[in-house]
Amino acid sequence: MSEVTVFGLAALPLALTIDRVANGVTRPMFGWISDLIGREKTMLIAFWMEAVAMTFGSCSGTTR
Repeated sequence: MSEVTVFGLAALPLALTIDRVANGVTRPMFGWISDLIGREKTMLIAFWMEAVAMTFGSCSGTTR
């Protein structure tokens, strides 16, 4: 089994590290936004951003 590397690092530990850092940044940020504009509007923004990210992520892959 071959190991997948990204920027010289194993892909799984890199992805887990990025996930933890992103989680640590976005939780307080979205909590603050939720306090300002309300929970429902904040969730709308968060889900919209996730949908955009998933759309661009699926379009940027390579085809074989």
